[in-house]
Amino acid sequence: MDIKFRQFQFKVDIDWLYNVYIDKHEANLFIHDFTFSTKEEFEKIFLQRVLNEYYCFYIICDSDNTNLGFVYGHDFHNTDLHIKFSMYILPEFRALGVGAISAIRFVDMLFSQLPIKKVYETIFSTNKTSLENNLKAGFIKEATLKNYIFSNGKFSDLIFLSVTRERFYKRYKRNILLIK
Repeated sequence: MDIKFRQFQFKVDIDWLYNVYIDKHEANLFIHDFTFSTKEEFEKIFLQRVLNEYYCFYIICDSDNTNLGFVYGHDFHNTDLHIKFSMYILPEFRALGVGAISAIRFVDMLFSQLPIKKVYETIFSTNKTSLENNLKAGFIKEATLKNYIFSNGKFSDLIFLSVTRERFYKRYKRNILLIK
């Protein structure tokens, strides 16, 4: 499957993004600081974040421009030399390698574009597949915030993972060109 990133386009993407964000089963995989009551409020808050808070926001697509998910960089700190990233893959494209390829490409892009030492990602403890895959990919656990969010009738921890530039390129140096 050919995977590419394209820029977020408000008129094209806002409806399907809204549907992902209102799906309580899916949103529980990635949201912990985004609240809204109406579609209009979602649109306003989301656009404000894309324009002012996110370093970048991309739609992950295949060669037919079918949306597979999204990925974005946020909380970039030029002084501290780190950034966070978040990614979401639609359920029907999970377990196909879309997440792994997208994450590697995105982290490579961040390290290539920014003078950063480290990339962070946060994952809820209930998202076991994502946690396992990120650890296999070379990320390490840095911190756990216990009982951080209440969702689906239980509390989940928020786990902070990171990868340094050195660790990332040591692991993917030979393979990075194959996945571009």
